[in-house]
Amino acid sequence: MRHWFTQAHGNVAIVDNKQQRLNETDSMTTALRSPEIPVDGETVNLEFDHHYRQGSPEQSAAVRVAFDGGEAREVAVFSEDVFSKHESLELDVPAGAKTMQVEFVYRNGNDDWWWALDNVQVTRPLGQAGTPEAVVDVLSDVQGDPEDYQDAVRQLNGMEDKADALVLNGDLVDDGSKAQWDDFLAAHRAQPHDSGTELWTIGNHEMYGPEGSETYLQRFLEHSGQDKPWAEVMAGGVPLISINTEYYSDIDRGGKEPFQRLSEEQLGWLESRLVYWEGRGVTPLVFTHPLLPQTVSMSHSAWYQNDFEDLEALSEVLARPPRS
Repeated sequence: MRHWFTQAHGNVAIVDNKQQRLNETDSMTTALRSPEIPVDGETVNLEFDHHYRQGSPEQSAAVRVAFDGGEAREVAVFSEDVFSKHESLELDVPAGAKTMQVEFVYRNGNDDWWWALDNVQVTRPLGQAGTPEAVVDVLSDVQGDPEDYQDAVRQLNGMEDKADALVLNGDLVDDGSKAQWDDFLAAHRAQPHDSGTELWTIGNHEMYGPEGSETYLQRFLEHSGQDKPWAEVMAGGVPLISINTEYYSDIDRGGKEPFQRLSEEQLGWLESRLVYWEGRGVTPLVFTHPLLPQTVSMSHSAWYQNDFEDLEALSEVLARPPRS
């Protein structure tokens, strides 16, 4: 699980104690110390990204801080797994202190695991952030890997900031066949998302196969619990809206775009929901599997220029100025 350190980049500091043992009583304690860091003010934030796997009960890791060469004190101790996490520790600076030194200590390792560190910095606090209106987890492109899906949901459920909803944003199956859906639904039942609130969208893979557009669309609606291809749920105080294709024939198009056909009824519904929420001063989040071209990374590619049959009609709804 060392490769799960997704916060790291460039040079990384690692202590690895696995297979580092001479005998049953031997142990390794080691430390990484910073140079003296200038400080000025009442408080500072010590920030770092780390990836820690707990070993035997006697083993632990600690962060220690000393000011002006004085006695170091522990400001954090880790004695259970912490995978790829950003830490921000607010520290009180003693009156008149000019420097601080940080020490990362790995203690009593005896054929145990590892601690990886990156992106260490001391910053001035920005003040208290506002309370988020909602936390939304988003997954897509399972595409026939139900074990990966279950693993992803387990990790999302383990996050400190608990999500209000899960958006399954398309390509949950590799094709629209019953066998593919049975595998995904079994994984979905075996590893539920803790929020209990979900919004699903249709990807192009849900519509692949020889059984035809109507069969695949109805299969999606049945499994998602929707009566129409469009839907809306609430996550905390934030509306989540999905828009989805109403037709795609893999037989006629051979796996080629455009994938999304949005009817006038669906676009009218979308406009009415945007107007409704705008009138209440609320910004909804709109989800669909295909990319809008020229919006996010890679959407300039020719691969993403033709996902919607009528991109102009959708763009007019999304870009229309609010009504008075």
